[in-house]
Amino acid sequence: MNPSYSLARETDRTSQRHMADKTGRWLGFDDVAAAVRRRITVDTRSLALYRIALGLVIVFDLVTRSRSLQTLYTDAGILPRTTVSGYSTWQELSLHMISGSLGIQAALFGVHLAFAVSLLVGYRSNLAAAGCLMLYISLYLRNPYVINHGDVLLMLILLWTMYLPVSERWSVDVTRASVEASGETAGLASAALLLTVVTVYLQNAYFKLSSDTWLQGESVEYALQRDSYTTLVGEHLAGYPELLTAATYLWLTLLSLGFLLIISTGWLRLAFTAAFAAFHFGMSVTITLAVFPLVSIAALLPFLPPELWNALERRTPEDVAHTLETPTRYISRLFNQGSSIEEPRRSNENPRDRRWRTHRGWRTLRTMTLVLAFTVVFSLHAVAFAPSPASDSDSAPAADTAIQWSLFVDPSSPERHVRAEATLMDGETVEVNHGLEVDAEPPLPDSSVNDARWRTYSFDMVATENTHLQRAYAEHVCRHGEHAEDLQMIEIHRVLEYHDVDGESFTVETELLQYSCR
Repeated sequence: MNPSYSLARETDRTSQRHMADKTGRWLGFDDVAAAVRRRITVDTRSLALYRIALGLVIVFDLVTRSRSLQTLYTDAGILPRTTVSGYSTWQELSLHMISGSLGIQAALFGVHLAFAVSLLVGYRSNLAAAGCLMLYISLYLRNPYVINHGDVLLMLILLWTMYLPVSERWSVDVTRASVEASGETAGLASAALLLTVVTVYLQNAYFKLSSDTWLQGESVEYALQRDSYTTLVGEHLAGYPELLTAATYLWLTLLSLGFLLIISTGWLRLAFTAAFAAFHFGMSVTITLAVFPLVSIAALLPFLPPELWNALERRTPEDVAHTLETPTRYISRLFNQGSSIEEPRRSNENPRDRRWRTHRGWRTLRTMTLVLAFTVVFSLHAVAFAPSPASDSDSAPAADTAIQWSLFVDPSSPERHVRAEATLMDGETVEVNHGLEVDAEPPLPDSSVNDARWRTYSFDMVATENTHLQRAYAEHVCRHGEHAEDLQMIEIHRVLEYHDVDGESFTVETELLQYSCR
Protein backbone atom coordinates (compact mmCIF):
# COMPACT_ATOMS: atom_id res chain seq x y z
CA MET A 1 0.00 0.00 0.00
CA ASN A 2 1.19 3.50 -0.83
CA PRO A 3 2.56 5.13 2.35
CA SER A 4 1.31 8.54 1.31
CA TYR A 5 -2.17 7.07 0.76
CA SER A 6 -2.18 5.51 4.25
CA LEU A 7 -1.02 8.78 5.77
CA ALA A 8 -3.79 10.62 3.96
CA ARG A 9 -6.42 8.18 5.23
CA GLU A 10 -5.14 8.50 8.79
CA THR A 11 -5.16 12.28 8.52
CA ASP A 12 -8.70 12.15 7.18
CA ARG A 13 -9.87 9.96 10.08
CA THR A 14 -8.21 12.30 12.58
CA SER A 15 -9.94 15.25 10.99
CA GLN A 16 -13.30 13.44 11.13
CA ARG A 17 -12.86 12.62 14.82
CA HIS A 18 -11.90 16.22 15.54
CA MET A 19 -14.99 17.46 13.67
CA ALA A 20 -17.20 14.94 15.53
CA ASP A 21 -15.81 16.00 18.91
CA LYS A 22 -16.31 19.67 18.03
CA THR A 23 -19.89 18.99 16.85
CA GLY A 24 -20.64 16.95 19.96
CA ARG A 25 -19.47 19.78 22.22
CA TRP A 26 -21.52 22.29 20.22
CA LEU A 27 -24.67 20.14 20.54
CA GLY A 28 -24.04 19.47 24.21
CA PHE A 29 -23.57 15.73 23.77
CA ASP A 30 -20.47 15.72 25.95
CA ASP A 31 -22.34 17.32 28.83
CA VAL A 32 -25.23 14.87 28.45
CA ALA A 33 -22.85 11.89 28.25
CA ALA A 34 -20.99 13.08 31.34
CA ALA A 35 -24.25 13.55 33.26
CA VAL A 36 -25.48 10.09 32.30
CA ARG A 37 -22.16 8.49 33.13
CA ARG A 38 -22.10 10.14 36.54
CA ARG A 39 -25.52 8.72 37.36
CA ILE A 40 -24.72 5.15 36.31
CA THR A 41 -21.30 5.17 37.96
CA VAL A 42 -21.04 2.90 41.00
CA ASP A 43 -18.32 3.20 43.62
CA THR A 44 -16.44 -0.08 44.01
CA ARG A 45 -16.72 0.22 47.79
CA SER A 46 -20.51 0.24 47.40
CA LEU A 47 -20.24 -2.78 45.11
CA ALA A 48 -18.13 -4.59 47.70
CA LEU A 49 -20.72 -3.97 50.41
CA TYR A 50 -23.42 -5.05 47.93
CA ARG A 51 -21.51 -8.29 47.22
CA ILE A 52 -21.18 -9.10 50.93
CA ALA A 53 -24.87 -8.35 51.59
CA LEU A 54 -25.95 -10.41 48.59
CA GLY A 55 -23.88 -13.36 49.75
CA LEU A 56 -25.40 -13.15 53.24
CA VAL A 57 -28.93 -12.99 51.81
CA ILE A 58 -28.33 -16.10 49.69
CA VAL A 59 -26.85 -17.99 52.63
CA PHE A 60 -29.84 -17.02 54.78
CA ASP A 61 -32.27 -18.01 52.03
CA LEU A 62 -30.69 -21.44 51.51
CA VAL A 63 -30.57 -22.16 55.24
CA THR A 64 -34.26 -21.30 55.67
CA ARG A 65 -35.23 -23.28 52.55
CA SER A 66 -33.36 -26.32 53.85
CA ARG A 67 -35.91 -26.66 56.67
CA SER A 68 -38.42 -27.75 54.02
CA LEU A 69 -35.91 -29.45 51.73
CA GLN A 70 -37.54 -32.88 51.78
CA THR A 71 -41.09 -31.53 51.81
CA LEU A 72 -40.77 -29.13 48.87
CA TYR A 73 -37.99 -30.57 46.70
CA THR A 74 -38.02 -34.38 46.87
CA ASP A 75 -40.29 -37.11 45.55
CA ALA A 76 -41.22 -37.93 49.15
CA GLY A 77 -42.68 -34.46 49.63
CA ILE A 78 -45.82 -32.66 48.50
CA LEU A 79 -44.48 -32.04 44.99
CA PRO A 80 -42.91 -35.14 43.40
CA ARG A 81 -41.30 -34.71 40.00
CA THR A 82 -44.22 -36.41 38.25
CA THR A 83 -46.51 -33.66 39.53
CA VAL A 84 -44.36 -30.74 38.38
CA SER A 85 -43.29 -32.33 35.09
CA GLY A 86 -44.48 -30.39 32.07
CA TYR A 87 -44.74 -27.06 33.90
CA SER A 88 -42.16 -25.43 31.63
CA THR A 89 -40.24 -26.26 28.47
CA TRP A 90 -37.10 -25.21 30.35
CA GLN A 91 -37.31 -27.99 32.92
CA GLU A 92 -34.65 -30.01 31.13
CA LEU A 93 -32.19 -27.38 32.41
CA SER A 94 -32.98 -28.11 36.07
CA LEU A 95 -30.32 -30.09 37.90
CA HIS A 96 -32.81 -30.55 40.73
CA MET A 97 -35.02 -32.61 38.42
CA ILE A 98 -32.30 -35.24 37.93
CA SER A 99 -33.24 -37.09 41.10
CA GLY A 100 -35.97 -36.94 43.71
CA SER A 101 -33.80 -38.28 46.52
CA LEU A 102 -32.99 -36.24 49.61
CA GLY A 103 -29.26 -36.91 49.23
CA ILE A 104 -29.02 -35.42 45.74
CA GLN A 105 -31.06 -32.37 46.72
CA ALA A 106 -28.91 -31.84 49.82
CA ALA A 107 -25.76 -32.09 47.70
CA LEU A 108 -27.08 -29.46 45.26
CA PHE A 109 -27.95 -27.21 48.19
CA GLY A 110 -24.40 -27.70 49.46
CA VAL A 111 -22.89 -26.65 46.12
CA HIS A 112 -25.23 -23.66 46.04
CA LEU A 113 -24.15 -22.69 49.55
CA ALA A 114 -20.48 -22.97 48.52
CA PHE A 115 -21.08 -20.53 45.65
CA ALA A 116 -22.83 -18.16 48.07
CA VAL A 117 -19.91 -18.23 50.53
CA SER A 118 -17.48 -17.70 47.64
CA LEU A 119 -19.47 -14.62 46.63
CA LEU A 120 -19.57 -13.43 50.23
CA VAL A 121 -15.78 -13.52 50.73
CA GLY A 122 -15.07 -12.33 47.18
CA TYR A 123 -13.36 -15.41 45.76
CA ARG A 124 -13.95 -15.56 41.99
CA SER A 125 -17.07 -13.52 42.61
CA ASN A 126 -18.37 -13.29 39.05
CA LEU A 127 -18.17 -17.07 38.64
CA ALA A 128 -19.83 -17.50 42.05
CA ALA A 129 -22.67 -15.16 41.02
CA ALA A 130 -23.16 -17.16 37.82
CA GLY A 131 -23.23 -20.40 39.82
CA CYS A 132 -25.79 -19.02 42.26
CA LEU A 133 -27.98 -17.80 39.39
CA MET A 134 -27.91 -21.10 37.53
CA LEU A 135 -28.74 -23.10 40.66
CA TYR A 136 -31.55 -20.70 41.58
CA ILE A 137 -33.07 -21.12 38.14
CA SER A 138 -32.73 -24.89 38.53
CA LEU A 139 -34.31 -24.72 41.99
CA TYR A 140 -37.24 -22.63 40.78
CA LEU A 141 -37.89 -24.96 37.86
CA ARG A 142 -38.02 -27.84 40.36
CA ASN A 143 -40.74 -26.13 42.41
CA PRO A 144 -42.17 -23.11 40.57
CA TYR A 145 -45.06 -22.80 43.03
CA VAL A 146 -43.01 -21.12 45.76
CA ILE A 147 -41.57 -18.32 43.60
CA ASN A 148 -42.22 -14.83 44.94
CA HIS A 149 -41.17 -11.29 44.06
CA GLY A 150 -38.01 -11.48 46.13
CA ASP A 151 -36.86 -14.57 44.22
CA VAL A 152 -37.31 -12.89 40.85
CA LEU A 153 -35.54 -9.72 41.97
CA LEU A 154 -32.68 -11.83 43.32
CA MET A 155 -32.28 -13.59 39.95
CA LEU A 156 -32.32 -10.29 38.07
CA ILE A 157 -29.62 -8.62 40.15
CA LEU A 158 -27.49 -11.78 40.02
CA LEU A 159 -27.57 -11.44 36.23
CA TRP A 160 -25.89 -8.04 36.40
CA THR A 161 -23.56 -9.06 39.24
CA MET A 162 -21.87 -11.47 36.83
CA TYR A 163 -20.59 -8.45 34.89
CA LEU A 164 -19.68 -6.08 37.70
CA PRO A 165 -16.28 -5.71 39.43
CA VAL A 166 -17.70 -6.65 42.82
CA SER A 167 -14.36 -8.07 44.03
CA GLU A 168 -12.21 -4.97 43.63
CA ARG A 169 -12.56 -4.11 47.30
CA TRP A 170 -12.61 -6.13 50.54
CA SER A 171 -12.27 -9.47 48.81
CA VAL A 172 -10.04 -12.50 48.48
CA ASP A 173 -9.66 -11.78 44.77
CA VAL A 174 -8.11 -8.36 45.28
CA THR A 175 -5.44 -9.77 47.62
CA ARG A 176 -4.51 -12.27 44.88
CA ALA A 177 -4.34 -9.66 42.10
CA SER A 178 -1.27 -7.80 40.94
CA VAL A 179 -3.23 -4.78 39.78
CA GLU A 180 -4.63 -1.80 41.61
CA ALA A 181 -8.38 -1.69 42.17
CA SER A 182 -10.32 1.01 40.40
CA GLY A 183 -12.40 3.46 42.41
CA GLU A 184 -15.55 3.28 40.31
CA THR A 185 -17.22 1.53 37.41
CA ALA A 186 -19.73 2.66 34.81
CA GLY A 187 -21.21 0.66 31.96
CA LEU A 188 -24.15 -1.37 30.78
CA ALA A 189 -24.04 -3.71 33.77
CA SER A 190 -24.04 -0.93 36.37
CA ALA A 191 -26.80 0.91 34.49
CA ALA A 192 -28.87 -2.28 34.24
CA LEU A 193 -28.51 -2.98 37.97
CA LEU A 194 -29.57 0.53 38.99
CA LEU A 195 -32.41 0.70 36.45
CA THR A 196 -33.74 -2.70 37.53
CA VAL A 197 -34.27 -1.40 41.07
CA VAL A 198 -35.84 1.85 39.87
CA THR A 199 -38.14 -0.03 37.47
CA VAL A 200 -39.44 -2.21 40.30
CA TYR A 201 -40.36 0.88 42.34
CA LEU A 202 -41.94 2.80 39.48
CA GLN A 203 -44.00 -0.16 38.30
CA ASN A 204 -45.14 -0.80 41.85
CA ALA A 205 -46.11 2.88 42.19
CA TYR A 206 -48.11 2.71 38.95
CA PHE A 207 -50.22 -0.18 40.21
CA LYS A 208 -50.69 1.31 43.68
CA LEU A 209 -51.79 4.68 42.29
CA SER A 210 -54.62 2.88 40.50
CA SER A 211 -55.83 1.32 43.77
CA ASP A 212 -58.51 3.08 45.82
CA THR A 213 -57.26 1.38 48.97
CA TRP A 214 -53.87 3.05 48.63
CA LEU A 215 -55.26 6.43 47.61
CA GLN A 216 -57.53 6.39 50.68
CA GLY A 217 -54.55 5.67 52.97
CA GLU A 218 -55.90 2.33 54.24
CA SER A 219 -53.54 -0.19 52.61
CA VAL A 220 -50.97 -0.67 55.38
CA GLU A 221 -53.78 -1.01 57.93
CA TYR A 222 -55.49 -3.62 55.75
CA ALA A 223 -52.20 -5.48 55.26
CA LEU A 224 -51.62 -5.76 59.00
CA GLN A 225 -55.07 -7.31 59.44
CA ARG A 226 -53.82 -10.39 57.54
CA ASP A 227 -52.83 -13.00 60.08
CA SER A 228 -50.88 -15.00 57.49
CA TYR A 229 -48.57 -12.02 56.86
CA THR A 230 -48.09 -10.10 60.10
CA THR A 231 -45.47 -10.65 62.77
CA LEU A 232 -45.68 -9.74 66.45
CA VAL A 233 -44.41 -6.23 65.65
CA GLY A 234 -47.02 -5.89 62.91
CA GLU A 235 -49.79 -7.00 65.24
CA HIS A 236 -48.70 -4.37 67.77
CA LEU A 237 -48.64 -1.57 65.17
CA ALA A 238 -52.14 -2.49 64.00
CA GLY A 239 -53.47 -0.55 66.99
CA TYR A 240 -52.15 2.78 65.66
CA PRO A 241 -54.32 3.61 62.62
CA GLU A 242 -53.07 7.21 62.27
CA LEU A 243 -49.48 6.01 62.09
CA LEU A 244 -50.39 3.38 59.49
CA THR A 245 -52.23 5.93 57.36
CA ALA A 246 -49.16 8.16 57.40
CA ALA A 247 -46.96 5.18 56.48
CA THR A 248 -49.28 4.38 53.56
CA TYR A 249 -49.00 7.85 52.07
CA LEU A 250 -45.26 8.10 52.75
CA TRP A 251 -44.54 4.79 50.99
CA LEU A 252 -46.77 5.70 48.05
CA THR A 253 -45.01 9.07 47.73
CA LEU A 254 -41.57 7.50 47.96
CA LEU A 255 -42.42 4.90 45.31
CA SER A 256 -43.68 7.66 43.01
CA LEU A 257 -40.36 9.47 43.44
CA GLY A 258 -38.35 6.32 42.74
CA PHE A 259 -36.94 7.82 39.55
CA LEU A 260 -34.93 10.22 41.75
CA LEU A 261 -32.75 7.29 42.80
CA ILE A 262 -31.20 7.27 39.34
CA ILE A 263 -31.43 11.01 38.62
CA SER A 264 -29.99 12.28 41.90
CA THR A 265 -26.34 12.15 42.91
CA GLY A 266 -24.27 12.67 46.04
CA TRP A 267 -25.96 13.21 49.38
CA LEU A 268 -29.43 13.49 47.84
CA ARG A 269 -29.09 10.01 46.36
CA LEU A 270 -27.93 8.76 49.75
CA ALA A 271 -31.04 10.27 51.39
CA PHE A 272 -33.38 8.49 48.98
CA THR A 273 -31.45 5.23 49.32
CA ALA A 274 -31.67 5.40 53.11
CA ALA A 275 -35.41 6.14 52.95
CA PHE A 276 -36.14 3.11 50.76
CA ALA A 277 -33.91 0.89 52.92
CA ALA A 278 -35.71 2.07 56.07
CA PHE A 279 -39.10 1.14 54.62
CA HIS A 280 -37.83 -2.29 53.55
CA PHE A 281 -36.46 -2.86 57.04
CA GLY A 282 -39.88 -1.93 58.39
CA MET A 283 -41.45 -4.53 56.09
CA SER A 284 -39.06 -7.21 57.31
CA VAL A 285 -40.07 -6.77 60.98
CA THR A 286 -43.83 -6.36 60.45
CA ILE A 287 -44.75 -8.61 57.49
CA THR A 288 -43.42 -12.01 56.40
CA LEU A 289 -42.37 -11.69 52.76
CA ALA A 290 -39.57 -14.30 52.57
CA VAL A 291 -36.36 -12.67 51.30
CA PHE A 292 -38.00 -9.77 49.41
CA PRO A 293 -37.13 -7.00 51.94
CA LEU A 294 -33.57 -8.32 52.40
CA VAL A 295 -32.93 -8.59 48.65
CA SER A 296 -34.36 -5.11 48.18
CA ILE A 297 -32.00 -3.65 50.79
CA ALA A 298 -29.01 -5.40 49.21
CA ALA A 299 -30.02 -4.12 45.75
CA LEU A 300 -30.02 -0.54 47.09
CA LEU A 301 -26.40 -0.64 48.26
CA PRO A 302 -24.85 0.17 44.83
CA PHE A 303 -26.65 3.51 45.06
CA LEU A 304 -24.41 4.56 47.96
CA PRO A 305 -22.42 7.53 46.61
CA PRO A 306 -18.64 8.01 46.90
CA GLU A 307 -19.23 11.07 49.10
CA LEU A 308 -20.33 8.71 51.89
CA TRP A 309 -17.21 6.56 51.68
CA ASN A 310 -14.89 9.54 51.39
CA ALA A 311 -16.44 11.07 54.49
CA LEU A 312 -16.08 7.80 56.41
CA GLU A 313 -12.47 7.33 55.33
CA ARG A 314 -11.57 10.82 56.52
CA ARG A 315 -12.86 9.83 59.94
CA THR A 316 -11.31 6.36 60.02
CA PRO A 317 -7.74 6.00 61.32
CA GLU A 318 -5.39 4.17 58.98
CA ASP A 319 -4.64 1.49 61.57
CA VAL A 320 -8.36 0.68 61.87
CA ALA A 321 -8.67 0.44 58.08
CA HIS A 322 -5.63 -1.87 58.01
CA THR A 323 -7.19 -4.06 60.71
CA LEU A 324 -10.39 -4.39 58.66
CA GLU A 325 -8.38 -5.58 55.66
CA THR A 326 -6.48 -8.26 57.63
CA PRO A 327 -9.25 -10.93 57.82
CA THR A 328 -9.71 -10.78 54.06
CA ARG A 329 -6.02 -11.27 53.48
CA TYR A 330 -5.94 -14.33 55.76
CA ILE A 331 -9.00 -15.79 54.04
CA SER A 332 -7.13 -15.35 50.77
CA ARG A 333 -4.28 -17.43 52.17
CA LEU A 334 -6.70 -20.30 52.80
CA PHE A 335 -7.53 -20.32 49.09
CA ASN A 336 -3.86 -19.99 48.10
CA GLN A 337 -1.79 -22.20 50.38
CA GLY A 338 1.86 -21.22 50.42
CA SER A 339 1.31 -17.76 49.01
CA SER A 340 2.28 -14.61 50.83
CA ILE A 341 -0.19 -12.42 52.64
CA GLU A 342 1.84 -9.33 51.96
CA GLU A 343 0.23 -6.34 50.31
CA PRO A 344 -0.55 -7.11 46.67
CA ARG A 345 2.02 -6.03 44.12
CA ARG A 346 1.04 -3.16 41.90
CA SER A 347 1.51 -3.05 38.18
CA ASN A 348 1.44 -0.29 35.62
CA GLU A 349 -0.69 -2.46 33.38
CA ASN A 350 -4.24 -1.29 32.81
CA PRO A 351 -6.55 -3.56 34.89
CA ARG A 352 -9.16 -3.66 32.13
CA ASP A 353 -6.58 -4.76 29.55
CA ARG A 354 -5.32 -7.46 31.86
CA ARG A 355 -8.81 -8.81 32.59
CA TRP A 356 -9.67 -8.82 28.90
CA ARG A 357 -6.52 -10.72 27.97
CA THR A 358 -6.66 -13.30 30.77
CA HIS A 359 -10.43 -13.86 30.85
CA ARG A 360 -11.53 -13.58 27.23
CA GLY A 361 -12.93 -17.13 27.27
CA TRP A 362 -14.71 -16.46 30.55
CA ARG A 363 -16.30 -13.33 29.09
CA THR A 364 -17.60 -15.31 26.14
CA LEU A 365 -19.05 -17.90 28.50
CA ARG A 366 -20.68 -15.21 30.63
CA THR A 367 -22.24 -13.62 27.56
CA MET A 368 -23.76 -16.94 26.50
CA THR A 369 -24.92 -17.54 30.08
CA LEU A 370 -26.46 -14.07 30.23
CA VAL A 371 -28.59 -14.61 27.14
CA LEU A 372 -29.77 -18.01 28.38
CA ALA A 373 -30.40 -16.91 31.97
CA PHE A 374 -32.15 -13.69 30.93
CA THR A 375 -34.56 -15.70 28.77
CA VAL A 376 -35.27 -18.24 31.52
CA VAL A 377 -35.68 -15.62 34.27
CA PHE A 378 -38.26 -13.65 32.34
CA SER A 379 -39.98 -16.86 31.27
CA LEU A 380 -40.36 -17.75 34.95
CA HIS A 381 -41.33 -14.18 35.80
CA ALA A 382 -44.16 -14.18 33.28
CA VAL A 383 -45.52 -17.50 34.56
CA ALA A 384 -45.06 -16.79 38.27
CA PHE A 385 -46.96 -13.51 38.26
CA ALA A 386 -49.61 -14.13 35.63
CA PRO A 387 -53.16 -13.98 36.97
CA SER A 388 -54.62 -17.39 37.66
CA PRO A 389 -57.96 -17.96 35.94
CA ALA A 390 -60.80 -18.96 38.22
CA SER A 391 -63.93 -20.85 37.41
CA ASP A 392 -66.07 -19.46 40.22
CA SER A 393 -66.77 -16.02 41.59
CA ASP A 394 -65.24 -16.53 45.04
CA SER A 395 -61.72 -17.12 43.70
CA ALA A 396 -60.04 -13.78 44.16
CA PRO A 397 -56.42 -13.48 43.01
CA ALA A 398 -53.81 -13.16 45.71
CA ALA A 399 -52.67 -9.62 46.33
CA ASP A 400 -48.98 -10.38 45.93
CA THR A 401 -49.16 -12.65 42.87
CA ALA A 402 -51.52 -10.78 40.57
CA ILE A 403 -49.12 -9.28 38.04
CA GLN A 404 -45.60 -7.99 37.80
CA TRP A 405 -44.26 -6.07 40.82
CA SER A 406 -47.77 -5.42 42.12
CA LEU A 407 -47.02 -6.42 45.70
CA PHE A 408 -49.96 -5.57 47.98
CA VAL A 409 -51.75 -3.55 45.31
CA ASP A 410 -55.07 -4.31 47.00
CA PRO A 411 -54.61 -5.58 50.58
CA SER A 412 -58.39 -5.41 51.04
CA SER A 413 -58.80 -8.48 48.81
CA PRO A 414 -59.39 -11.74 50.70
CA GLU A 415 -56.65 -13.99 51.97
CA ARG A 416 -56.56 -17.47 50.52
CA HIS A 417 -55.80 -20.50 52.67
CA VAL A 418 -55.84 -24.22 52.18
CA ARG A 419 -57.51 -26.38 54.83
CA ALA A 420 -57.44 -30.15 54.89
CA GLU A 421 -59.57 -32.57 56.88
CA ALA A 422 -58.73 -36.21 57.41
CA THR A 423 -61.39 -38.78 58.14
CA LEU A 424 -60.12 -41.74 60.18
CA MET A 425 -61.34 -45.33 59.93
CA ASP A 426 -63.48 -44.89 63.07
CA GLY A 427 -65.25 -41.88 61.48
CA GLU A 428 -63.43 -39.22 63.51
CA THR A 429 -62.44 -36.08 61.59
CA VAL A 430 -59.19 -34.22 62.35
CA GLU A 431 -57.54 -31.14 60.85
CA VAL A 432 -54.33 -31.83 58.95
CA ASN A 433 -53.78 -28.38 57.47
CA HIS A 434 -50.05 -27.57 57.79
CA GLY A 435 -49.69 -30.82 59.76
CA LEU A 436 -51.15 -29.25 62.91
CA GLU A 437 -53.01 -32.35 64.07
CA VAL A 438 -51.76 -35.24 61.96
CA ASP A 439 -48.00 -34.83 62.16
CA ALA A 440 -46.23 -35.98 59.03
CA GLU A 441 -42.84 -37.58 58.73
CA PRO A 442 -41.16 -36.02 56.84
CA PRO A 443 -42.87 -32.90 58.17
CA LEU A 444 -45.22 -30.81 56.10
CA PRO A 445 -44.27 -27.15 55.52
CA ASP A 446 -43.71 -24.98 58.57
CA SER A 447 -46.70 -25.32 60.88
CA SER A 448 -46.78 -21.55 61.32
CA VAL A 449 -49.29 -19.88 59.03
CA ASN A 450 -46.70 -17.11 58.66
CA ASP A 451 -44.39 -19.30 56.57
CA ALA A 452 -44.07 -17.19 53.40
CA ARG A 453 -43.19 -20.00 51.00
CA TRP A 454 -45.94 -22.28 52.24
CA ARG A 455 -48.35 -19.37 51.87
CA THR A 456 -47.26 -18.89 48.25
CA TYR A 457 -47.64 -22.61 47.59
CA SER A 458 -51.10 -22.69 49.15
CA PHE A 459 -52.21 -19.77 46.96
CA ASP A 460 -51.50 -21.92 43.92
CA MET A 461 -52.92 -25.07 45.45
CA VAL A 462 -56.37 -23.62 46.09
CA ALA A 463 -56.79 -22.34 42.53
CA THR A 464 -59.62 -24.42 41.08
CA GLU A 465 -57.61 -25.56 38.06
CA ASN A 466 -54.66 -26.87 40.11
CA THR A 467 -56.18 -30.20 41.05
CA HIS A 468 -52.81 -31.89 40.47
CA LEU A 469 -51.35 -29.94 43.41
CA GLN A 470 -54.31 -30.73 45.63
CA ARG A 471 -54.06 -34.42 44.77
CA ALA A 472 -50.30 -34.50 45.42
CA TYR A 473 -50.82 -32.85 48.81
CA ALA A 474 -53.53 -35.36 49.75
CA GLU A 475 -51.36 -38.28 48.65
CA HIS A 476 -48.51 -36.97 50.79
CA VAL A 477 -50.72 -36.80 53.87
CA CYS A 478 -52.05 -40.31 53.20
CA ARG A 479 -48.53 -41.72 52.83
CA HIS A 480 -46.70 -39.89 55.60
CA GLY A 481 -49.31 -38.84 58.17
CA GLU A 482 -48.70 -39.98 61.73
CA HIS A 483 -51.94 -42.00 61.58
CA ALA A 484 -51.49 -43.05 57.94
CA GLU A 485 -52.72 -46.56 58.67
CA ASP A 486 -55.98 -45.13 60.03
CA LEU A 487 -56.61 -42.48 57.36
CA GLN A 488 -59.60 -43.15 55.17
CA MET A 489 -60.19 -39.92 53.23
CA ILE A 490 -58.69 -36.43 52.80
CA GLU A 491 -60.75 -33.35 51.92
CA ILE A 492 -59.09 -30.20 50.54
CA HIS A 493 -60.87 -26.89 51.16
CA ARG A 494 -60.21 -23.33 50.02
CA VAL A 495 -60.81 -20.67 52.66
CA LEU A 496 -61.25 -17.04 51.64
CA GLU A 497 -60.87 -14.68 54.61
CA TYR A 498 -62.18 -11.13 54.25
CA HIS A 499 -61.00 -8.29 56.52
CA ASP A 500 -61.91 -4.67 57.12
CA VAL A 501 -59.88 -1.89 58.72
CA ASP A 502 -61.80 -2.28 61.99
CA GLY A 503 -60.44 -5.79 62.45
CA GLU A 504 -63.70 -7.56 61.63
CA SER A 505 -63.47 -10.60 59.37
CA PHE A 506 -65.52 -13.42 57.91
CA THR A 507 -64.66 -16.47 55.83
CA VAL A 508 -66.07 -18.28 52.82
CA GLU A 509 -65.10 -21.94 52.51
CA THR A 510 -65.33 -24.15 49.42
CA GLU A 511 -64.56 -27.86 49.12
CA LEU A 512 -62.15 -28.52 46.25
CA LEU A 513 -61.23 -32.20 46.41
CA GLN A 514 -62.05 -35.48 48.14
CA TYR A 515 -59.27 -38.05 48.02
CA SER A 516 -59.54 -41.63 49.24
CA CYS A 517 -56.50 -43.00 51.04
CA ARG A 518 -57.70 -46.60 50.52
